[in-house]
Amino acid sequence: MDIEYKGHDERKQKAREFWLKVLTDYQAGMTPVEIAKRNKNPKTGKEYSREHIYYILRRLRNMTPEDIEQLPEF
Repeated sequence: MDIEYKGHDERKQKAREFWLKVLTDYQAGMTPVEIAKRNKNPKTGKEYSREHIYYILRRLRNMTPEDIEQLPEF
């Protein structure tokens, strides 16, 4: 039995887009500190912390392309 949570798919899609944006910026040569300062958390309006960017990069490092399509799986 699958439970449908209100707005879950939308939040998951936004998170997937942000994670892929972080990955592309990192592959383009930006440092995690620059990526963190460049993006703001839409919920709080503050910049992301560099620890959050490192967390995303660690999670993405060990994923296959098929896993990336299922982002994020918490």
